[in-house]
Amino acid sequence: MTFYIKQREPAGRYVGAPEPFDQFIPRLPEFFEQHRDPVRAAAMSAYMRNQFPFMGIPSPKQKELTRRALSGLAKPTLAELTEVSRVLWKMDEREYQYAA
Repeated sequence: MTFYIKQREPAGRYVGAPEPFDQFIPRLPEFFEQHRDPVRAAAMSAYMRNQFPFMGIPSPKQKELTRRALSGLAKPTLAELTEVSRVLWKMDEREYQYAA
């Protein structure tokens, strides 16, 4: 069971409450960009017959970074999940589509 401190922040949210889920979209590129590997990206793209651009982040690292971007966020609604999936699928690099 989670308890939140009853002190309010200026925006009216409780201190210690999870961040709104809509913070996931700005967070994920921050985490992914820090681990971009152009050499590996070229190899990954070649493996996929140059059909998709890649950032060069291996799958285990992608999963770890996605979990870190999700940490501390509120549980998403179905509408939020749908919207996040749509936004991630519109991004160029394949890693975002895997995160969706």
